[in-house]
Amino acid sequence: MEGQAKFGPPVIKVSSSDITEQFQIKKTGVNAKVPSLVVIYSPGCIHCKIMEPEYVSGARKYLGKAQFLAIDGKLPKNARLMKKMGVTSFPTILKVKNGFLTPVKFNKDRKAKNFYDFANS
Repeated sequence: MEGQAKFGPPVIKVSSSDITEQFQIKKTGVNAKVPSLVVIYSPGCIHCKIMEPEYVSGARKYLGKAQFLAIDGKLPKNARLMKKMGVTSFPTILKVKNGFLTPVKFNKDRKAKNFYDFANS
């Protein structure tokens, strides 16, 4: 598997500048009323690269029904957020509830339907 994980459209990229101290996501295009999840990834992580096609597929398949977000956990500007969220490995997939990041972690097979179900749980 070559290249790096990018999590391109329709996945919505967010960064620490889009997230308040209370972990609320404040980014244009992110709707707090739509079920959401966020993958925190490292571009060079093999597990992230393997998971990426299924995550992007889910974002396409469930467009308008769920939001699939992504944060590059290796960017220096996101380091403080990673520490505050307790992220120690990649990928880490978290639930977003009413526009706020939660500590609820995804722990099922990394398939589009499972991602969608997690966002809606």
